[in-house]
Amino acid sequence: MAILHLDALPPKTTKGTIVRLLEQVGGLDRGRVGTIQNHGRAATVEVPDRSIDKLVSALDGTPLGTQHIRAWRETAAASTGREDHFQRLIRLLEMEADAEAARALQSIHRLTPAEAEQTGTSLVDLTIRDSDAGLGGRVLITLGKRDTNRLLPWTRLGVGSPVLLSEQESQDGEGWRAIVCGRSSDSVQLALERWPEPQGSRPVFRIDSASDEVARHRQRQALQRAAAAGGDRLSQLRGFLLGTKRPQIPEAEPVEPLNTGLNQSQCEAVAFALAAEDMAIIHGPPGTGKTTTVVELIRQLVRKGRTVLACAPSNLAVDNVFERLLARGERAVRLGHPARVLPELRNHTLDLIVDAHPD
Repeated sequence: MAILHLDALPPKTTKGTIVRLLEQVGGLDRGRVGTIQNHGRAATVEVPDRSIDKLVSALDGTPLGTQHIRAWRETAAASTGREDHFQRLIRLLEMEADAEAARALQSIHRLTPAEAEQTGTSLVDLTIRDSDAGLGGRVLITLGKRDTNRLLPWTRLGVGSPVLLSEQESQDGEGWRAIVCGRSSDSVQLALERWPEPQGSRPVFRIDSASDEVARHRQRQALQRAAAAGGDRLSQLRGFLLGTKRPQIPEAEPVEPLNTGLNQSQCEAVAFALAAEDMAIIHGPPGTGKTTTVVELIRQLVRKGRTVLACAPSNLAVDNVFERLLARGERAVRLGHPARVLPELRNHTLDLIVDAHPD
């Protein structure tokens, strides 16, 4: 049997729905469907080896409800025992997850609350001072020291940090995942998906740094899908990025810049990127105007009727491009958790736009 991965499923997709999808769209007899495991909006399905490629071709991009689902096959380790590029990255990703989990457990079980706080990754002896709703319908709670005269100590937990909120006396490591969305000298505000339900009547809380499991899950899925791609655009791009194929480098035509402040090298970079068939890299030392060039490129693409997904390694880098696009009057929507977006840009996040819509 082979493993079929499904992602971007509508919320609360049942196993029965997946079976009907495999039968009606993929043409697979339901009696040949193996074990199905649901993982939120993703799922894995055991299917016959000889049917997997046909299923991926039929299901990848097909509509289900209001979603277009993604499908790919799980790749097995090479028979030589040697790791390929993607297998190695997945293994390192799992090692990182294990190390972060071990560190969190050590902070909870082996260190006293005072020792944990000294590491800069925990805050202890906290009580809830206020609560509200916001950031797209999330629960916002403000916590401060049990002794209201005490300030918060130095901490690495900044706005946007993923954390685990738990009762201080709890020893099982269970709690509620949250994102730091505000901080002052004497309080910290967290955004949660639901209201925490402590066991005690007058609970004392602690906050510990936590791994971003949502991002890690998406990283693993992206690596698996890139590794399994075959005969499609993703497999072509994989070849270009790993250096096994040469990208097309067409002749660039001069571009009339929307931003008249661009210099000649910036204009040439925009023209090169617009002409590129597969990929383009704009390289330069800090302070040479790369972000300004990228913003110009995005605006030029939009004028040509294209849609653009702009990504970056950090939320701050995304906000930098986003802020400049808004300043130029472009229509742009920020994806991601609102607590990780600069406060002055939050009204332009998808969550808050939806929350404010009359429907």
